[in-house]
Amino acid sequence: MNCALLLTVAAFPSSVVLLVAKPRLWLPAYLLLLPIAPQVALAGVPVSASSLVLVGGMTSILLHKLLRRDLTVGAFPPMTATLAFLVSVFFSSINAGLIWGDDLGDLSLMKWARLVESFLPFILLAATYRVVDDSFVRRAVNTILLAGTLGAALGILSCVFPDAFYTLYSIDRYRGFQFACLWRAVGVFLDPNHLSSFLAIVLVLAAATATDRALAINRLLLGAAVAVCLPAMLLTFSRAGWLNLLAAGLTFLAVARRIQFARRVRVAAVVVLSLLVVVGVLARFHPELSSSLWRRVALTITYLTSGEIDRAFSGRISVWEGVAEAFAAHPTFGIGYKMLPEKVVMADNNYLCFLAEGGIAGALVWLLWLVSVTVAAARAARRHSLGACVLAAWVGMLANMMSADVMTYWRTVGLFMSILGLVLIASHRRGGNRAPEAGCEQPSNPRRSPERPEILG
Repeated sequence: MNCALLLTVAAFPSSVVLLVAKPRLWLPAYLLLLPIAPQVALAGVPVSASSLVLVGGMTSILLHKLLRRDLTVGAFPPMTATLAFLVSVFFSSINAGLIWGDDLGDLSLMKWARLVESFLPFILLAATYRVVDDSFVRRAVNTILLAGTLGAALGILSCVFPDAFYTLYSIDRYRGFQFACLWRAVGVFLDPNHLSSFLAIVLVLAAATATDRALAINRLLLGAAVAVCLPAMLLTFSRAGWLNLLAAGLTFLAVARRIQFARRVRVAAVVVLSLLVVVGVLARFHPELSSSLWRRVALTITYLTSGEIDRAFSGRISVWEGVAEAFAAHPTFGIGYKMLPEKVVMADNNYLCFLAEGGIAGALVWLLWLVSVTVAAARAARRHSLGACVLAAWVGMLANMMSADVMTYWRTVGLFMSILGLVLIASHRRGGNRAPEAGCEQPSNPRRSPERPEILG
């Protein structure tokens, strides 16, 4: 039995036993496994250890709530829009079965289930919002930095020592999409664009923790995250990921009001110097990768300056004509969730995908969710550096959606929704505006600890 299958099979029973005793551990366990546990097929269904930990966490939370007869759930501004979006995609999957037949309808429902998994951490955090305090947030942030470091290390291993990586996880490196990415960092994501979008969030979070002393994050862990994630980000060779990180970084430096200007400049200088060191190390010890990196950058600049926009985006623009034809055929309710790559074309653009797959009705619900998350993140950004991190990561994802199907990046969306839930819940607790409960009187705010500076407030 390979290590990937062993890790996955052992995840569910161990997580249920552990989480029933310690329900607060479900989020750190999920975040830690998210970038290091690959997918395996169990009974024909692709699952990962992080997926089973979520199921274990949901089981333990439900048991605790039933035993205590407390079924209250925190209600936050993006929650209604999130649930409406998931319901909309469910009906889009049903529509796929009606248009294309039961087989493709079942495939669409399976992909909808993967989307629900991405949003489940946010829902579970809302169900357990009473335990989200400063120590919970610190533990989660430390876990994300550690998980990002491990995921980035696996990405570098898959690029620099591919034989060792694919042997470790017993993955057929010549199968499917990863065959075209043998010279790029992919890790267990098996998609360089997915890995780069994940690392962009980790790096923005690292910038937030580096500039806010109230977070009290382990500096050694922070340095390791930056030292490993930056070269892994470069080795993905993902231009969409680089755009994501650039948009997120500029947004963070612009909206982090609590951070002094000198400290912002210091963070930017550290990032630039780190990139130069990484490029120098690559040129010295791995000239083949270094030349491939510079060749990709040079070709992109050449295409952009010569007006060959379509070639700069790897032919994505030319395939968007097929999206217009699919939308014209079913303009109201669309062709069904994830039927665009199955029956028409791989669009690599979330905005066009939801317009063609969900029609006008589905696209409006999705845009409502986008606006809801944007407003919530913008409000959080006014209060604290983690809120600025959420808004910056969200802006980067919005930019990335123009050239990738980011909503299918279940690891990235799961990470972002976890951070969003932490920030919104802790912000409500510290701001004196706790989440409303159904049929339950509002308790008073917890006392602020004088021993340690507050993260949120």
